[in-house]
Amino acid sequence: MLVAESHRGRTLLLRLDRKDLLHDRILAVCRERGVRCARVTGLGAFEEAELVEYDQAKKVYKPAQSFRAAMELLSLQGNVSEKDGQPFIHLHAAVSREREDQARRVEVLGGHLNRAVVFAAEITLDCYDDLRLHRLPDEPTGLSLWGRCEEG
Repeated sequence: MLVAESHRGRTLLLRLDRKDLLHDRILAVCRERGVRCARVTGLGAFEEAELVEYDQAKKVYKPAQSFRAAMELLSLQGNVSEKDGQPFIHLHAAVSREREDQARRVEVLGGHLNRAVVFAAEITLDCYDDLRLHRLPDEPTGLSLWGRCEEG
């Protein structure tokens, strides 16, 4: 288990523009503003999204599923940490879309968010300026998880 406590932080509010690539814009802001550790939340809408699920038994990601359609971003949750000395974003999303092929039924999709093209998005970065969380390989899960934290 890893436990860290932050005593110094700030909040960044981002409004992303249509056609922005979500991950690229958030990473750019992290580099520009010196964000090394943060919680990411958001809402809005996407034009495209790529979602993926992790196969726990095989310890690999399943093939990604790409969606090109108007989607409401119901929930965006994630974090910023460091991996190999660079800012790294880990995001999960829940999106909804209308299915015209099924009598305009609304469906909800979710998972690990690999990529998204923004229609409109409002993102909050709650930054923990006194922490540096480092992602390291975790043998039991096969994932790159928070493995070391520097405080101060």
